Amino acid sequence: MKRQVVTLVATFMLSVLSARILFAAEAHRYAAVFSDGAMLEGNQLHRWNDRQSVPTLEGVSLIDPGNPVRWLRDRRLREKAYQYFAASFVEFVGGDRLPGKVVGAGFETAGGTASCLLVDTEGAFAHPGGTGRKYFRVLPSKVQRIVWRRAKIQALTPGFAYLRSGRPVEFRRLRWGQGFISLLLKDGVKEFSFAELDEIHPFTDDPWEIYYNDLAVLSPGLDGLLFRIETVDGLVATASRPRSHAVSFQSLQERERYSRIRASLEGQLKNFDRNNTASLAKIDALEKKVGEELKSRAGKPGGSEKVRPPDKAGRVPSDLDRRHQRRLETHDRLTANLEKSRLLQLEKLPEEERKAQLDVFRKDRRDQRKQIVQQHGEEASRARERRLQQEKRRVYSRRVLSSEQIDRFSQAASGARLIAAVDGYNNWLGAMEGVRERAEMLREERGTPDTWQHMVQPAWSLDPIWTPFNRIHSCSFFRPEELQLSRLYPVAFKERHYLAKSAGWRVDRNSRNAFLSSANRGYGWGYSVHAYNELHFELGPLVTSFRSRLGLDSQVGDGGCVVGRVFLGSMEGEPLYQSPFLVGSYQTVDTGRLVLPLQPAGSRRLILQADTAHAEEISAVDPFDIRDMVDWLEPMLELDRNRLAEVVRDRVHLNVPVWRDWNPMFSPGATREWKVVLESRGEESFFSGLELRGAPLLLSRKLQPTAGRRWLEVDVGEAGSLLPDPSILTVRIDGKELEPAALPRRQPWQAGSIPLLYDLGINNESPATVEISQKPGRQLVCWRRLAIANRPSAVYELSTLLEASGGRDLKLTRAIAQVVRSSRLGFEEKKAALQLYQRGAEINYSVAIPPGESKLVGRKDLWKATASHNNTDPSTGPLRAFDKNPSSRWTSIFSQQPGMWFTIEFPGPTFLGGIRLMTPGSNDHPDGYEIYASMDGARWSGVLAKGAGTSPLTAASFAPVEGRFLRIVQTGKKSLWWSIHEIEVLQPATVDVVSSILLGENWRGTDGDLSLLKKLSTLQSVYFSGQSPNSADARLALRQGLGTVAFKENRRLPSTSGPVCEFKVTNKTKKTIKLIWVGMKAEDVPRPDLVPGQSWVCRSYVGHRWEARVDGRRVGFYVVEPGFDWDVQNEQ
Repeated sequence: MKRQVVTLVATFMLSVLSARILFAAEAHRYAAVFSDGAMLEGNQLHRWNDRQSVPTLEGVSLIDPGNPVRWLRDRRLREKAYQYFAASFVEFVGGDRLPGKVVGAGFETAGGTASCLLVDTEGAFAHPGGTGRKYFRVLPSKVQRIVWRRAKIQALTPGFAYLRSGRPVEFRRLRWGQGFISLLLKDGVKEFSFAELDEIHPFTDDPWEIYYNDLAVLSPGLDGLLFRIETVDGLVATASRPRSHAVSFQSLQERERYSRIRASLEGQLKNFDRNNTASLAKIDALEKKVGEELKSRAGKPGGSEKVRPPDKAGRVPSDLDRRHQRRLETHDRLTANLEKSRLLQLEKLPEEERKAQLDVFRKDRRDQRKQIVQQHGEEASRARERRLQQEKRRVYSRRVLSSEQIDRFSQAASGARLIAAVDGYNNWLGAMEGVRERAEMLREERGTPDTWQHMVQPAWSLDPIWTPFNRIHSCSFFRPEELQLSRLYPVAFKERHYLAKSAGWRVDRNSRNAFLSSANRGYGWGYSVHAYNELHFELGPLVTSFRSRLGLDSQVGDGGCVVGRVFLGSMEGEPLYQSPFLVGSYQTVDTGRLVLPLQPAGSRRLILQADTAHAEEISAVDPFDIRDMVDWLEPMLELDRNRLAEVVRDRVHLNVPVWRDWNPMFSPGATREWKVVLESRGEESFFSGLELRGAPLLLSRKLQPTAGRRWLEVDVGEAGSLLPDPSILTVRIDGKELEPAALPRRQPWQAGSIPLLYDLGINNESPATVEISQKPGRQLVCWRRLAIANRPSAVYELSTLLEASGGRDLKLTRAIAQVVRSSRLGFEEKKAALQLYQRGAEINYSVAIPPGESKLVGRKDLWKATASHNNTDPSTGPLRAFDKNPSSRWTSIFSQQPGMWFTIEFPGPTFLGGIRLMTPGSNDHPDGYEIYASMDGARWSGVLAKGAGTSPLTAASFAPVEGRFLRIVQTGKKSLWWSIHEIEVLQPATVDVVSSILLGENWRGTDGDLSLLKKLSTLQSVYFSGQSPNSADARLALRQGLGTVAFKENRRLPSTSGPVCEFKVTNKTKKTIKLIWVGMKAEDVPRPDLVPGQSWVCRSYVGHRWEARVDGRRVGFYVVEPGFDWDVQNEQ
């Protein structure tokens, strides 16, 4: 018995090893399977570089409506896909996953429920070539599992959270916060920080309802295909063609790099004729020499034997024939070995039944052989067609040596050289053909699979998600009325085993995390189980049929013996389908289309049973169930399309993202058509487009009383328009019609929409009703933003301040915009700063921006504080942390645990730049920390700073932020208490005041303009650079008038480095200009020359400084700013 088990294990390992060797030998990068079951392999994947093109593999359309692709896989990424596991991720209903950590939540209103969760992906999935997105926003209603640290919990357990300690916590409801979550338990509410949690499984809605709502977002008209991508980074995302996008290159720099590659390829093509003539001359000379050698050898006339060109139709390449022959030989050997094993397995059956089983086996193997021959015929036909097309375009044909010629030439001394020369010539022609094809692809700027960047926006994401195409290992396609069963989570699961361990079930992978495969063929999706096993699924009312294939996984080799059954409702009656005995992984069976009739009770349950068959004594190889590894392959549910269209049509208006919290009503007689619209406003985004006819649409919302003024922001307009259209809207509050404010001018660095702004006034007595009516029309209208705000958006505030300062049409940099919007500067100071900016001064220039000043924030006696622990003790409570007495302290009175927090409340909104926590003479400093800010104590920012405490002084600085609350969260764990003897909050170095001025290369102010500097009370430093237009006396008078201000003279200032930024420089002069980048040490770094009229797009950094020169003279100067291009106009 022991020997038998050892033999089984050895056979199992050999089968796995042989499968790996088989996969390693695959020659083609891509494998695709179509709806009719046909498989296509190839390397030439084209035209997937934009959303409008039709992708092809080896010239075959992948989205042909008559036979679309089922799935496509990049075999080069197989091993990476097998090995990668995301440490933290968010899992959604339907099985999609977003790798990353949930770090907080977003709220529409203070104290309300979370409108989105914030997921930190560490810069992944951001717009190509741009800065990484800090957070991705996802909808909490679609989340079924959140993992901060993988706890190896397979089963979904809604209503449970799992702590780092391993303890499960059952909850009834949850409420999201910033860095923590509040759970309603049986004994009350308890708060847990994210650092305390491994996983949480929220309650979710019915998965069928979520699927219908997803369709309302992804495919409102049920037109086109849905698809799901899976990447080696762990991303799994379902989208649709309308909700996807693609670009050929990651950035303009990559496009330019490939343009240089194209130029190199075209250079090789230009030299083709010369090299071809030389190669043919060499072959001709060798032919003549071989002919002479053969003539002298035979002693009779023979002359030279010419190498004959191929037939005009061309031959299928010999390597294709040889590979096909090897596949047939391998198949025949495997068939012979399997038949021997099969005879051994079936020897205990009656002869008649054994003969029937063998007939089925032999027929299946013959069918597989026919399929190999058919695939080869199709591939050879495509190769011949490509060859014919190439021959039509090719001037020179390849040289072909017949076997007789090779034998004859081998007899001559120079014959080997001639054969090698012909082979080398043919290889060179093939390589040049590849050069020509690649040059053509790059000439059309379509890029390649290694440069394509793809974007999707699933229904669960409020932000687009980007990924390089060469990171996508699998892509599956399906129609809206088709649902992959693997998108449903089993509502029940049962298993029992004799020898095998409890295995559970796997989605789309087998027990070794490899793709599902059986009978030497891969599959796109499915469930992998270990018999005996039952999977139970609840079916929606629109499901009409089910179909799947079934087989033992390839890793079991010729072992295993199972029977598969499909039941509807329960297993008490006859199954809808029962498979024959499946022995070994050489065979898969098809259930066929199984009709699923409605049941009287209304709900239906689909049961997939994988049963061991060893009790039938038909297997002499496996007496136990060790290799009964069963795959349900590409199981698919079909829905009633007509009824589904009705259900989705009634849900579209309920799933418009910006209509959340509003009540939409369509008047009788209104007809509506929905479309997904892609627009680019700084970043590509998808919006809901509505074509409304016949009658208007009414959106309403009730506002509760509040003491402050509120504003309505609406961005709605025709698809593709840059500005909203107020003519199609009517806005009322309690029946009173409102007029929008005048639209402001957009600044170059401002991205996103400019909404219409309606003043809702102050309503502090009773609820008010806001109504928005959209007029019908024939245009497609996009709803991009609809929100109630407590203050106008920044673009309106900035416009108002500019108009008041006399510079309404002035283009501003970010630095001067912060000054203009400052709440700490008076009107005259802002006006002086604007006038200096208009004359070429650089506002708040510094060579290196310090992280934070030592200047403290406010009066500590006006601060308030709360803490998660020891919040009320007067001797060691929170107020002791800032009583100006280093001997007193606040302390937690408990060992440090993740999630402890300490919060300061300031008297009003305050600009913050850093903190210092002091614990002199003790080691009670935080083991780890994260810092957050908030204006209301409910909606918190993301993590401003984080780190580890290592000394009695814990100091942290962060980017300037305005807040009324500051929270320090303790993230480490140690036995010591957490204490704060004294806390200091620091102001940021530069926020919205004028601390420094640079009068540099762009400065063109007069001596009188220098007096403007005296109006800036916050000025600390004045920098001079280059040749000044001002007199020495005026500059001396300025120094004397600003006695406390530091003055620094520089011949030329170096570049400073901020965020990455692209700009375009254009030579509008009549001479060639030389571009010079001023380096980080003020050195000259030459860049390309530009002839008159030429432009160049450069990827640089904010703060980098550039010069344009003609004949050694500077004729232009530019400092990189987002949204500002550089036109060099005057060569003087």
